Amino acid sequence: MTNIPDTIAEIGGTNAKAAVFVAVLCLFTSAITRLYTSFRKTEWGEVKEWCMITACLQRGENPASNLIKALHEVSGMHLFYVRVRMFGLFGPHLIFPKDEGLVTHVTRSKKYVRFNPLTSVHSPAGRLITKATGLDSYINKYLTGSIWCNLDGPHAKRQKAVYHGYIQKSVSQNLSKRAYVFAKEFLRNFAEREGSEFDLFDMCQKLNAEMQLKLMYDYTLKTCSLERYVEIANKGFQCMYKFRAPEKDIIEDMDKLFEDMVANSGDDGFIAYFKKAHLEGKLSFDEFYHNVIVAVFLSQQTLPHGTFWPIARCAHDQGVLKAVRNDEDSLVEYVSEEFRIHGPSSPILMPYIALEEDSYGSLAVPKGSIIQIMPGLLHANPRLWEEPNTFKQKRFSSVVRKRLSSLSATIIGSDFDSDDEEEKKLDDTDLIENFESKALTMESISAMLFSRTDEQDALDRPSKKKMVRRSSSLENAPKSASKQRYIPFGVGRGICPAQRLGLTTVLNSVKALIDDWDVEIIDDKGLLERPSQDHILVDTISRPRNDIRCRIMKKERGK
Repeated sequence: MTNIPDTIAEIGGTNAKAAVFVAVLCLFTSAITRLYTSFRKTEWGEVKEWCMITACLQRGENPASNLIKALHEVSGMHLFYVRVRMFGLFGPHLIFPKDEGLVTHVTRSKKYVRFNPLTSVHSPAGRLITKATGLDSYINKYLTGSIWCNLDGPHAKRQKAVYHGYIQKSVSQNLSKRAYVFAKEFLRNFAEREGSEFDLFDMCQKLNAEMQLKLMYDYTLKTCSLERYVEIANKGFQCMYKFRAPEKDIIEDMDKLFEDMVANSGDDGFIAYFKKAHLEGKLSFDEFYHNVIVAVFLSQQTLPHGTFWPIARCAHDQGVLKAVRNDEDSLVEYVSEEFRIHGPSSPILMPYIALEEDSYGSLAVPKGSIIQIMPGLLHANPRLWEEPNTFKQKRFSSVVRKRLSSLSATIIGSDFDSDDEEEKKLDDTDLIENFESKALTMESISAMLFSRTDEQDALDRPSKKKMVRRSSSLENAPKSASKQRYIPFGVGRGICPAQRLGLTTVLNSVKALIDDWDVEIIDDKGLLERPSQDHILVDTISRPRNDIRCRIMKKERGK
């Protein structure tokens, strides 16, 4: 390719006009060369599908809310992956895997790194947008030191170690009992306080907020009401999807809230544990403080979502409700299937970028390609699941029950059960009058955490006769590839470090409600009859597309 500066240097001293002419000619030649090369290397299907996604995104008032539906429409033509060219012809390759082996390859290979599109050096466009919109100052003040921004490298490893230390210390059978008791008390008070009609998702947010404040943070709200706390957590994180910082009053109340949480939380909670790690030199102050903020933000989004859909399903389908009430173990099977359809985490996981050229089977991955893993694309793939768009209550039955039979109390106890002194904290004052403890055991909770290849492979697959080979195949892919096709909590290096804690609260919340209450749906605006990919709004952290108005009534005896 012509070197413009050298060419100008050679003739610039004799004829300025000629220098300008040559410079323009070189730029034109360079552009034509790039265009020709791009034409030759471009698979035109990628450009076409980018245009299809763009068209889908432009439907409705808020483009982001149509993202999941758009990708499902495009990906329906492929069984292994979808590859598009961002912004048409000249953008980077964007690959959406639908093959479990490809996902495992990307998440385990050193040729790829996971990055945050808003803050990473691998995302100059994202950083430019956050700077142009003023969002960068907000992110720098509250989030950059957290595990949400430090996704790979020594910072991530150090922070994950602290997270895992806290989970190992705190998650126990005692915590499961306390979560169940707390949920029962909350629901009783909520029914008395809210009256006959309420929004189901709002109730799930308040339940999880109070439970996290008490059981995870060991903190009592002082600077604001519970409703304001939920609003701060929602708007504090949703702003990232809207590329603008929260309103001034939200930021002011956020500062007061987190300063008080750090100063006045109890000795047994998450904040005290991370503060101790900071004082011991394991974390910087920003890492400590920003992870406290991120924990509040993320738990207030994922846990209500994980609670909402199982409750909505039970209210909508009395057959499911009856089965769960008659067999405690079936609750774990049922929620496992619900998480396949409605994952508790964000439907769009943090992406990976290819640091060098790579290939997987017949798929070529150019350097700079972005790999965007979405659990929903794997969970809805007919090559991986029998009738993937159908809720099958017993889909996970064999794997869950096999794990339940293999999990011994000694194994669970060595890692997660508390000692006798911890168990004494659940004294009579914590128990509801005439209350018989029915909290889930840690074995039941652990039964949802199957991630080994043999357990994943035991899940139902479509028969070979029903599998249709289509375009975008992965011939010659490594046969030894792990089969991680169920990824509701993330995958590989990006798996949620607090998934066991989250499951403890979600499962006990659902169980407390179905043990004591009947939920009647007054109006769901047709939400539960729509296809699952049309159920949520991405730009509001997976909130249901519309409210579900409900009432709860005390369960009749014998039901």
